[in-house]
Amino acid sequence: MAKTASLHPQPPEPSTSSKSSEFRDSLIPTPQSSSATGPSVSRFKEALKSMLIIPRTPTPPPLQEREYDSIDRQDVLELQRQLKAMKEKHKLRNVKVKRERTDDNPRRRKVARSSRHSTQLELDEEGGVRESATPTLAEREIIELD
Repeated sequence: MAKTASLHPQPPEPSTSSKSSEFRDSLIPTPQSSSATGPSVSRFKEALKSMLIIPRTPTPPPLQEREYDSIDRQDVLELQRQLKAMKEKHKLRNVKVKRERTDDNPRRRKVARSSRHSTQLELDEEGGVRESATPTLAEREIIELD
């Protein structure tokens, strides 16, 4: 069987005696291999990580749980931004609520204005109804000067 040159290189076929991990490792380009060049290597590794063929890099612990020695300047700035956002959020929650009046004054707070020629009905203490009329304003006298 003659080998022909093709545009698409074929991965090495695993032999029956080799393990599947050896085959998988042979597909991953390393910096020592001649085919490891440029950003294609990192994209290839990211694709393998997304398919869970190779293990993903562990996520770093949250900033609040890290040791003080391992925090750099960018992490300190991020913590300051988070603290400022929490303070602003807390400031919005401190809404002042008006208190209710607790005095036992039975007098009404608002009194209706009476208009001219109006009749009002008021309740008595005994439960009866009392009628009260507002006095009418006297018409102004108009004096004509000749």
